[in-house]
Amino acid sequence: MGLFLAYCRCAFHGYFPEDASKIAVGKIRGVERIRVIESTHFVTSNNRQRFQIGLGEKEPLPYSLSYLLTSSSLTSFRGTAMMRKLVTEFIGTFFLVFTIGLTVLIGTEFAPIAIGSVLMVMIYMGGHISGAHYNPAVTLAVWMRGRIDAKEVGPYMGVQILAALAAAFLVYMFNERPLLVSPAAETSLFEFFVVELLFTFALVIVILNVATAKATEGNSYYGLAIGLTVLAGAFAAGPISGGAFNPAVAIGPILVDAMVGDASTLGNLWVYILATFGGGALAAVVFKLQNPDDV
Repeated sequence: MGLFLAYCRCAFHGYFPEDASKIAVGKIRGVERIRVIESTHFVTSNNRQRFQIGLGEKEPLPYSLSYLLTSSSLTSFRGTAMMRKLVTEFIGTFFLVFTIGLTVLIGTEFAPIAIGSVLMVMIYMGGHISGAHYNPAVTLAVWMRGRIDAKEVGPYMGVQILAALAAAFLVYMFNERPLLVSPAAETSLFEFFVVELLFTFALVIVILNVATAKATEGNSYYGLAIGLTVLAGAFAAGPISGGAFNPAVAIGPILVDAMVGDASTLGNLWVYILATFGGGALAAVVFKLQNPDDV
């Protein structure tokens, strides 16, 4: 971190590397160290006078850096950071779908409480690492809101769906029957679509406002607010639409049903995908209307 701050200070004051250096990587007491073999100097962009990057002092003499953040090490750092995010997204999505499957298949009337609770604790677990999306519709909205890069969207969504598949398959192994995600028999296509869209919108608009807005930055209630939104939606909409509010929650169990069951739910998949992604996108648009200065 000290190296990174030094590099940033260099860029801020207009210092740029004049020559490249060779880096040696070794381990001291099990800790990886990076040291400069050949001297690297930094110069100013205006008078090209050499300065040392240290504790903020500027000396008109050439000095070598003790550490150097190279492009290769930066790439490695970014890759490691992305892996941490994806592992976190997998864990959170897995336990969400796993909890849904177990509680729904045992038939407990308290399933919505368990589902909202596990989502809440998983959000507190991973919010500081990956943002705790656990939902491709949330990832879409957070990207539209400008809080993640486009290159992160695909990996996030991919690992969320993979986690949902793994959890749904494990539920099948435990219960010897797949989790069926589907609307009630008496629910019309219009009701099915609208209910999923509206409650996905409600979930995502809450997430954007409590977890990404500048006005609520640093709050400690964001996980509770999000979990309670899912709990309310599961109680209210679950008996009507199946209460997915999440493309991964639909895709994982429906594909497992198609592989090991009778594929009776496969025809519902397109509705869940369109409605949930539509609700997430709508939430991102509305968030920008609510918070025009929050960019």
